[in-house]
Amino acid sequence: MQIRFRRTLGLFAALTLSMPFGFAVASDDGAPALVEIDSVSRTPELTLRAQASLSVQQDTVTMSFARNVQGKSAPEVNQQLAQAIDQARRLVTEGSPVKASSGAYRVTPTFGKDGKITGWQGHAELTLVSSDFPAIAAMSTKMAEQLELANVYFSLSDQARQAAEARLLDQVAGAFRDRAQRAASAFGFARYTVKRLDLGGSGAALQPAPAMMMRAAPAPDSAPRVDVPLVPDQVTVTVSVSGTVYLH
Repeated sequence: MQIRFRRTLGLFAALTLSMPFGFAVASDDGAPALVEIDSVSRTPELTLRAQASLSVQQDTVTMSFARNVQGKSAPEVNQQLAQAIDQARRLVTEGSPVKASSGAYRVTPTFGKDGKITGWQGHAELTLVSSDFPAIAAMSTKMAEQLELANVYFSLSDQARQAAEARLLDQVAGAFRDRAQRAASAFGFARYTVKRLDLGGSGAALQPAPAMMMRAAPAPDSAPRVDVPLVPDQVTVTVSVSGTVYLH
């Protein structure tokens, strides 16, 4: 027999009782609920779930820089893009806490009213990634002299997420044990033993920075150089455990 109890915190429990017969009972919404009969095992089973969450500040920033060019031929456009990206990439020296990699790259024709090709246009991107915010902010200022700042994203590194999940593991394990014991007592049983456990977790995906930080207009030569402001957000890391226990 499976009976589900729903709580506002998203926690649930399902009780399976082994009985020599079967019948239907009414659920919370009045609909009949199927009672499953297990004629082999006489040990009742309880299925439940617990979870714990923690807010963590994002520790990694990804910046995309782009160059758009136009030319009379595809080779000409390709050459301009390659030179622009290569020069910008050389700004990132070996051993720097900022990592650079090639991003989107495309060269497409432009057409006139008669449908004939009138020229070519190209777009190329260079991506910077770092957990050293001051270093990548300073690098972005130099990079913006050659390429346009297209996008800024913040994320949580694997190391930070794993550290947060490790902190939550003891909490969620304790919550599961406490809920299992309370449920066992509520149904008149003295103790429980674990049959199966499933551990899960989730972290935040990449989050774009505010629009005002996503594009930087070229500054006049006389203007002072100002590093791009980087303000990461908080994300929620969640660890959950679900499983089935025997009631004794």
